[in-house]
Amino acid sequence: MTKRIISVMICLIIMGWLMFFSIKNSPDNNDVPDGSMASASSDDQAEGNKDVNDPDEEEAEGEALNLNGQEVSHEVDLSSEDVILEFLAGEWTMINRDSREDFGTLRIGVRGTIDFVRTGDDASGYGTIGFSHLMATEDEAPDRFELEFDDMKDLIPGEALASDDDVVTNETSGIFHIGIGEDRDYLYLKETGNGDSMISSYAFNVNGNTNDNENFSNEWLFVRDRGLNEAAGKVSDESFYAWAWERDSDGVWLQPMTLYEYETEDEYTGRRYTGGYFSEKKEIEAGYYQIASGADMSNLLETDRWSSEYPLMIYEVFLDKKGKIAGVEEIDQSYYNIYDLGNIDPEFSYDGTKFIINGRERDIHELAPAATAIMDCIRVGDWIIVDCHVNPHIGVYEFYNINSGDFEYEIEGANLTWHGDDLSTAVYSNYNQVFDFWGHLIGWVDEGEIYGIELMDEETVGAKCRIIDEAGREKEFIHEIEYRPQDKAVLSYYEYMLGGNRQWRRFRDEMPDGAAALVMVNPPERILDKMQEAEVYDPGAYDRLVVVSLMDGENLHIEAEPVDESGREKYWGRFHDANRGEATVFEITVPEGAPSGTLVVSTPNFGEILWDIAPISGESAVMSKFLTM
Repeated sequence: MTKRIISVMICLIIMGWLMFFSIKNSPDNNDVPDGSMASASSDDQAEGNKDVNDPDEEEAEGEALNLNGQEVSHEVDLSSEDVILEFLAGEWTMINRDSREDFGTLRIGVRGTIDFVRTGDDASGYGTIGFSHLMATEDEAPDRFELEFDDMKDLIPGEALASDDDVVTNETSGIFHIGIGEDRDYLYLKETGNGDSMISSYAFNVNGNTNDNENFSNEWLFVRDRGLNEAAGKVSDESFYAWAWERDSDGVWLQPMTLYEYETEDEYTGRRYTGGYFSEKKEIEAGYYQIASGADMSNLLETDRWSSEYPLMIYEVFLDKKGKIAGVEEIDQSYYNIYDLGNIDPEFSYDGTKFIINGRERDIHELAPAATAIMDCIRVGDWIIVDCHVNPHIGVYEFYNINSGDFEYEIEGANLTWHGDDLSTAVYSNYNQVFDFWGHLIGWVDEGEIYGIELMDEETVGAKCRIIDEAGREKEFIHEIEYRPQDKAVLSYYEYMLGGNRQWRRFRDEMPDGAAALVMVNPPERILDKMQEAEVYDPGAYDRLVVVSLMDGENLHIEAEPVDESGREKYWGRFHDANRGEATVFEITVPEGAPSGTLVVSTPNFGEILWDIAPISGESAVMSKFLTM
């Protein structure tokens, strides 16, 4: 009995010692095993901003772990800020999407604290990040990030601090996206607004530490390595919206997104349209989609971005029967994180000289002082034609563009007529003369006055005329004018300038196969006013040559003798880089005789196209021409 008691006592003593050493070596105490982080003092926080109550931050090699050491799930409910931060907790590498080089390291704590160290100069700062609702409702996932540095002086050049010490903007906000790729997690942040924070200009500026308004960096990509994922399930729909994270030569990692639509209005123009914003689905894995041979990318404007390693944009994706990408289109962006999904039919009317659209009034006298009243308003596509009376013989037509929210064209005349909804076919009269939409004279009647115009067929205009004969009797007749409408591409490009990507698709429909550029000689002033200032080739010249590039990476220049006939030096030999959709304007003489020079359009993959600079001729008055390979 005594031996049994002694044995029990020895066991209890041994168990006590084991419990003592177990508690002593627990990670909750001050002695922390290698690879873990103890609770930080206030001094430690000032230096590194670690979460005081964060558990161990040990990371297992080959797996993505949050600060709790838990493997991150592929299915994440992003409906709350806490869950988002739990997923993001850990160490992220900031990538320069252009150079693909590491730019810095961002460490995020589960309570939203951040530490950032820039790779190039080891400059650092600390602060907080949070997630809230902007357009999303409270029962939807947050759609806005807010980032603030408590200390970022190390990240800003001394000269900038000296000049802007009182106006240092140490905070920013915008949209964000989160995803899981093949072997890494993704975090995308984009600053919205004016793009003039110290964070976009200096701290996160992958373009270099400068406060150049054109050189700031307002979108940032962070990645976190993890082990290989199982292949994500892919969408089987014929088309869907997706965020493009990363791509190689054969395919793209696409993350399907949920679209939320609502009706909204442009605060400046009053244009009503369907707005939309995109949010991650519960399954945030990106699937790999191969690009089909011959996939249609002709509707893309930012082709360089789509072709880059990190496209980082929302696209509408179209799949073929094999589930490969058959085509993609960009989604028009409006403001902040809002996308523009198309116009809502406007409400418009008139009263006297007042034109009313979507509740906003414009007095037509501001545009046409001689107008006495508005006679009618007619919608044609994205235009509203306001017919204004001036006198019994003539009026003024003011063209309101729904996309720009302003009057963008004007015709002085009468009897405006056109085919279908194509205003480029329009003709009108001015007393005894007939003009096309662009103001080119196409015909006239020798006697009488034109009281109406009839489009008899696609190549004949009938001018309805009245004449008083020698006996004083009124006679009517139709004078036929041969005319074939021209320059539809010019109007389509103008509509693109006023309306954005959707109008680019219409403009593209006018392009012949192999088109590299559209040239215009002396387009209307209203169009030139929307373009950049002309490059002076021939000082004092009255003509304007416009070259619209239809491929990314084009280079334009004019080859000619460096002096004119009088020995005056010409501006010669300068090269101009241009991308798809951009217009370059030259101030140059376009002579009736010998060409004044040769336009050289250098394309990235198809060599050079040469065009002798001279008036463009056709069956009717024409001012534009496509240059093809």
